[in-house]
Amino acid sequence: MENNPDLIETVTRLGLEANEHAMAQRYDEAISCLRHALAINPDLHHAHRHLWALNELRGTLAAALEAFRCELMHLVRQSSPATPVSQRVIIEGTTLCAVDCLHPELTIAAMQRCLADCAFDAVKLLTSHTVPASGIDVQRIAPLTSSRAYSEFMIKQLVDHIDTDHVLIVQWDGFVSHPECWTPEFLLHDYVGARWPDALITAQPDYAVGNGGFSLRSRSLLRALRDARVARLHPEDYAICIDYRALLEHEYGMAFANAGSADRFAYEHCMLDHDSFGFHGVVNMSRHLPWQSLKRFDFFE
Repeated sequence: MENNPDLIETVTRLGLEANEHAMAQRYDEAISCLRHALAINPDLHHAHRHLWALNELRGTLAAALEAFRCELMHLVRQSSPATPVSQRVIIEGTTLCAVDCLHPELTIAAMQRCLADCAFDAVKLLTSHTVPASGIDVQRIAPLTSSRAYSEFMIKQLVDHIDTDHVLIVQWDGFVSHPECWTPEFLLHDYVGARWPDALITAQPDYAVGNGGFSLRSRSLLRALRDARVARLHPEDYAICIDYRALLEHEYGMAFANAGSADRFAYEHCMLDHDSFGFHGVVNMSRHLPWQSLKRFDFFE
């Protein structure tokens, strides 16, 4: 497409038409335009993000997510990423960990993508399911059936399962994308996660770091979270990074990453003009997965 001016013009026109339809709340028509554009160029990341936003506006986000997960599960079973022959990046003193009682097989696939490029002191999946996972220590926990239960576990119980100085938390919709961006300087922090957009941070605009779905945390932080004053637990990343950040900093000496370090570590809502070590969010997965059906949004009719 790069050398075809007609296709470039068509994609540009479809993008403009999608914006016009969206402004007029004609969401079906907007989605149709964007999917047509992705059929021409599946690598239009802004179109993919716009499609997720439009599904939320028209009330079909949950159905789109379920369709995406079903398609992803099918593709994961058909094909696995090849392990690079080059030496893996050593993440010293760190456990790769995920906690998932809902979609453990997808989470295993995300963990395996991390393991294809990086080496950790330990690798643990905490789940209520019995699932095969080569190279991953699967530890059974009581079922966590809601996001609130997940938050409570991450703040109050995760420390019981981590023996290393740090833990890299991943979820099914985020993983290491550019291992060459790793730096041991990340380990100087007790918490590193992708920045939230300014619009989400109103009471404390300086507390923009960050997202917990792909985050690095120290065991010292996990121990500090056992403080009985840490009582509002959901969402867990908001509780740690906003509600109790002052307590954690002033009374326990916890060091949170600044925006610059966070951007080198990962991204979620805030698009970057450079690569980062990892990412989080289903809206970003099309950038880091090879399958065209996901990039074209074929999974959701």
